[in-house]
Amino acid sequence: MSIGNIIFLLSSDIETLEMISKDCGRKDENSLLINVEELKVLGYFEAIILMHRMYPIKTKLLPYYEFNIPKIEPIKQTPLQYNEIKLYK
Repeated sequence: MSIGNIIFLLSSDIETLEMISKDCGRKDENSLLINVEELKVLGYFEAIILMHRMYPIKTKLLPYYEFNIPKIEPIKQTPLQYNEIKLYK
């Protein structure tokens, strides 16, 4: 693949599941680190993150509605001041 990171959330395609399982690696010679059945039943907000030269990460993602986004106060606008322009004849 030519992309840097893969974030796997959900798939029902067997080929995709097998590819992600194979890319995660093996525990030992006979068993995969995460098998296809485990990938099929990932829970809500769970993800597998694959990065180059790093071990795969199984994590839970924070839903957007739980972000702690501070409220921004509106900017107070002052009225514009117009200056008279003097023209020469």
